[in-house]
Formats: sequence, C-alpha cells, structure tokens
Amino acid sequence: MQDSIDNMNFDVIVLGSRDFKNSPYGISGLETHCEKMFGCFESAGSEFNILMVHCSRSSGGITISNKSKNYSSINIKGSSIKVCDKLFYSLRSISLIINLRPKLVHMQGFSVIWIAPVLRLFKIPIITTIHSREYNNPGKGWVVRLIARLAKTLTSIFSEIIVISQSAQKEFLGARFIPNGMDLPIINDSDRLWRNKKLEELQIKHSYIVCLGRVVGEKGIDILIQELAESKIYMPVIIIGAHDEKSSYKKELMGKISSDYADHVHFLGPLAHSTCMAFLEGSALYISASMLEECPIAPREAMALNIPMVLSDIEAHRNILLPNDCYYEFGSFGCLAEKIRKVLSGDFCNTVELSDPQSWTDCAKSTMDVYDEVLDKKLDRL
Repeated sequence: MQDSIDNMNFDVIVLGSRDFKNSPYGISGLETHCEKMFGCFESAGSEFNILMVHCSRSSGGITISNKSKNYSSINIKGSSIKVCDKLFYSLRSISLIINLRPKLVHMQGFSVIWIAPVLRLFKIPIITTIHSREYNNPGKGWVVRLIARLAKTLTSIFSEIIVISQSAQKEFLGARFIPNGMDLPIINDSDRLWRNKKLEELQIKHSYIVCLGRVVGEKGIDILIQELAESKIYMPVIIIGAHDEKSSYKKELMGKISSDYADHVHFLGPLAHSTCMAFLEGSALYISASMLEECPIAPREAMALNIPMVLSDIEAHRNILLPNDCYYEFGSFGCLAEKIRKVLSGDFCNTVELSDPQSWTDCAKSTMDVYDEVLDKKLDRL
C-alpha cells in the first residue's frame, strides 16, 4: 500500500470519514457530507489533489475516484473494538501524513482531533469541520462526552474551523459557517416500483409514516415508537436507516418491535438514497425524533417534496423554520398526537417562503475558498 502512493503528491489529506460502502456502523451525516461535497470538487473548479483516508475494517490500496481525476481514497484499518476504532485509525494515519507531507490536512469531526498537535510540529496547516458536538449528545455515555469536551479544547490550534450549523458558530467564535448541501430528490420509476412491491409485501395499503436515519440512540427511534403507541397513532411506520449489527441498542429495538409492534412498525434497514426518496415521496408523514442534530438533511428533502412532517423541538430542527405545529416536545405523548393530527388534518405548507437550498457544489466552492485562504496565509509566513 505504502509503495503505491510514495511518489504521489497530495495537496489535501482528509481524515475522519468511515468507508462509504463497507462501514459496519452505517453512513452518518459526516460520511454523506464527505462523499457528496468532495465528489463535487472537480466540477466546482478545484485543482486540489485530494486524498480521502477512510477508517475501515481492513486496509486497502489507493482508489482513484470515478468522479474526479484529482480525488483519491485509501482505507486505513481502525480497530475491531468500536470505542478504539477512530483512535487506532488516527494514530495509523500520522505516518501516512508525515510521509506524504500534504499542503494541509482537513479533519472531519472530533474523533481525529487528537493527532493535531503532532501534525502542527511538522508545520502542516489543519482545518477541521465540526459535524456534531458529541459533548452535548444525550445518547452517548459520559466517557464519550468527556473525551469530546477535552477534544474541544484543542480547536484553538487549528488554522480554520468550519461548522455546519449557526448554533455551533455561536459557540466557536470566528468559525466559518458552511451548511450541508442538498440534492433535490431524484426518484426513478424503478425505485417507485420497488417501493410499491415492498408496500404490498408488508400489506400497507394506505397512508404510512416514514423515519429516516441511522439506528442509534440519539435518533430517538425507540422512544418515538413508544410515543406513537401511547398516542394511539396506529398508522404503519417504516424505518429506513443503517445500523451496527453488534449494537445493543439495535438488538433491543428490534426485539421490542418484533414483540410489541410487529403489526405496524417495519424496519427496512439501509437503502439506496433514491429508494429512500421514493418511500419519502409516498408517505403521509415524515417524523424525526432526533435528540441531536447540527444540519439535518432528511427534513429538507421532505420539505422539497412537500411532505408533511413533525420534528422534535431541537434547535437544528427549529432552524428549518417550519410552522409551530410541526414541532413537538420530545417525550410528550399527548403533544405528539396533537401535532400529528393537526399537520395531517389541513393543507400542509412547509414554510411561507421556501428558499433554494445550498447545493453540494456551493458547499465545495466555499470549502475551496477556505483552503486557498489558509494556504495563502502559510505562504505569507514563509
């Protein structure tokens, strides 16, 4: 692996993303961000030669992207122990970076921040994009939150900080606000056909609720299912999202569904994006019970399809600027039932004025501007 890249020159090395195709933990917003945005760099006019270093279950040789001649990726093995996965990956990435000596390193998320002081010793500029403030995540254990809070103290050594939400920008003064992009949903007839066959298989003949998101604690799917039952909302519920097969949360959730809610709750697992959009397009209601988000993509896709939605009352959802009836107090059974009935009873309008979302190409251009500024500052200091 090392011999194949020793003679290659990379302007930017990107750290923090799991393997897009083979992650056992599912694809999070961070991976979606990296896959979509860096895939648009060439079309956005980039001349940066970029190496994406994935955290993977196994090491692998370099792969040149079919989307861009200047965008390559490589797998670095993490750990079979989930809590140590990103730590092992980060340490193993150091030698690669020191050997290749890129012009700058772009870290995605808090999990790889720990190697930043080492890289600064070699005078390599570092940019970080903060996707989730894990220290505020009620779905994580206290150890993870403590580690994330300690990692936050290292952000002062970065050349630039990028945040994807305005609330994070208030916390990290001077950070660049570059929100996630969004593709306008494209749905093929083949996806609609597959959806219809699946609905027929599940014996869903009428309206259904759809939930999109990874099956992890902070998404609140277990509590949502209970809330719907307590609220006497018996519409079929379709859950689409990746999961870790070894996760105790996933096992408990699936056990609960099969024992108590098998007649109306259906878990489809991960599906292709266009297939997810087909299920979203055909739904009567989109619900998100997430307890922690920064710049959620799925509600904006539902908005683009003009699908009625009810969202948990968190700041990231409030920033979407939906009518008040679209927000419910998390854990309040009566409130959820009231909101669902209100949203479904009348003509639904997402917003008074629906602005065009930022494209992933726009997101790429803004990130390229940050790269240029950081490298210009480096040249000024030489």
